[in-house]
Amino acid sequence: MSRRHGGLAFICVVPGAGRPHLSVIELLDEPLKTGRKMHRAFHSIASALSTLRAAIAVASAAEAHRRPAASDLRRLGIDATKFASIHL
Repeated sequence: MSRRHGGLAFICVVPGAGRPHLSVIELLDEPLKTGRKMHRAFHSIASALSTLRAAIAVASAAEAHRRPAASDLRRLGIDATKFASIHL
């Protein structure tokens, strides 16, 4: 019996058929793995861009003799109180 569910086709086979049933299960699990990989890749890229944005903001603030945002310093792993002790 073949059914459609969630855009994926799957086949219910007689118990004991073994390998064909396992291969169908593996095929059904593959889109989930791909989705997780895409999410992880997107998260990594977004994190890198966020870190780059924070670095640019802190550098710009320091160059203009202003105190950078505490959230940007935190993103870069810099303690805001120690950074404030630096005379810009």
